[in-house]
Amino acid sequence: HFGGGGFGEEQFALLGAGAEFSVVKDSDWGFAATPAFALAKRCMLAIDADRSWWAQETAGYRTCIGSLWPLECSAKNNVIVGVPQDWGPAAAASAVQSAPCAPPSHAARDPPASSAAARAADA
Repeated sequence: HFGGGGFGEEQFALLGAGAEFSVVKDSDWGFAATPAFALAKRCMLAIDADRSWWAQETAGYRTCIGSLWPLECSAKNNVIVGVPQDWGPAAAASAVQSAPCAPPSHAARDPPASSAAARAADA
């Protein structure tokens, strides 16, 4: 899809290189506060937005992009969550054990319903 988003192949390759840039130096796990991580994170989001778009347009999924928490758990901490388009919101939330892209505290505060119950609630 990159060509339709205003990026040519070369620009998209540069974004990919930026997303793969290693921001962890000598086991420094405070990398999330560094300018290098901020740049790598923006590149990762651009790449993942393209992947998310593809999953929506080509494969028919509802998607959202989130991050593993805390950010320092991994330098590559983006997560794309996708569920089939025909699943209702409650079933989608149940499938990922919390509401898609909710803050980390949401899962502990509101335990998910079973998938069958969630699909019935959406019907």
